[in-house]
Amino acid sequence: MAEDWLSDVRKYAPGAEPDDVAGIVRYCGIALRKRDSSLVSFSSPEETARVRENFLKKKLALDHSDSALDDAIASVGERMKADRTKNRVTVYYLLAEHFDKLPAFRKAASGTKKSAPAASATSASPASIPPNEADAAPAASAAAASPAPASASASQSERFTGTTAEGARPAGESSSFNWWWIVVALIIIVILFVFFR
Repeated sequence: MAEDWLSDVRKYAPGAEPDDVAGIVRYCGIALRKRDSSLVSFSSPEETARVRENFLKKKLALDHSDSALDDAIASVGERMKADRTKNRVTVYYLLAEHFDKLPAFRKAASGTKKSAPAASATSASPASIPPNEADAAPAASAAAASPAPASASASQSERFTGTTAEGARPAGESSSFNWWWIVVALIIIVILFVFFR
């Protein structure tokens, strides 16, 4: 179901940021695919209880009393009273705004686009790199440090000899790499010599 969530939110919060709304849309996920689950029914006690338990308590980690949370839900319902369709994204946005929890969605929205510039990736120490980016950092710094090979044959040559065009050994490869291929080649030569003798 195609829906302009940002426009709907901005009917009630004109200054709504696209990243905040995108974060809430991501949180709602599959619920937005069907018309019924994409709307909130304020007249259903089960529905408002679900909003309180799943969104306010679990997602926003609020420890307010149930009555305080129910009052906030009711105030959003009152605010949207004139709207026949109360979109879940808009309801959640207004509740997050009410409890000053929009930064949680902003962080989630910008976290997916996070990428470190090549220069800083080469100069950053491993301790300063967040855990989820630590694995990607060595590859990024290796790629920034050595230029791309001129041709496929150059990269194959590097793979078999274990060195780059500048003579430096790629990170993570030991000097035994060359010796392994030499040993294999010698064994093949000995076998051929014995076979054709």
